[in-house]
Amino acid sequence: MGHDEGYSQKSRPIEPPWKEDVPWYEANHTLSFLMDRYDNYLHETRGIARDLRRKMVSLFPLLEKVCMATCTHCPDPCCFSAYAWFDFKDLLFARLNDLPVPPAQLMTDRKMICRYLGARGCTLERISRPWVCTWYLCPTQLGMLRADNACGEKAFFHETSTGIRGGRKRMETAFINETR
Repeated sequence: MGHDEGYSQKSRPIEPPWKEDVPWYEANHTLSFLMDRYDNYLHETRGIARDLRRKMVSLFPLLEKVCMATCTHCPDPCCFSAYAWFDFKDLLFARLNDLPVPPAQLMTDRKMICRYLGARGCTLERISRPWVCTWYLCPTQLGMLRADNACGEKAFFHETSTGIRGGRKRMETAFINETR
């Protein structure tokens, strides 16, 4: 699917932000502080976050379908080798939607696997996962969508995820503008 949020292979951070406990806590505490302080001004930001949640939830049945058909039989699950983590937009989205934020970043460095990978897959609710964990489809899953394209699932996924990516940028911009 490509890289999220306009990152190129060269510009994507090599290490996750807030990878240690103290910076993770400080980032979340600061975000909460700003949201409390500017609560009366976050109308546009909250509206965008609600719309993003609705769009994301609309993808979940399709994602569950492809994951159930592929992930349980995968010899090399992406969670073992993916470099994924929460970014600012993920934390902002979670806070604006009153979603639980995990106690720590997914990983502290690129050598470890995701700390939230359990025996039956991700232990985080789908809505509480980083966006990269939602929009990424492996080649097998993409092939499955192409094969089922008579139902328009591939187009639906592409259009919805593209809209979400744009909405995440708008949410971040609105937050910055509304907290000035």
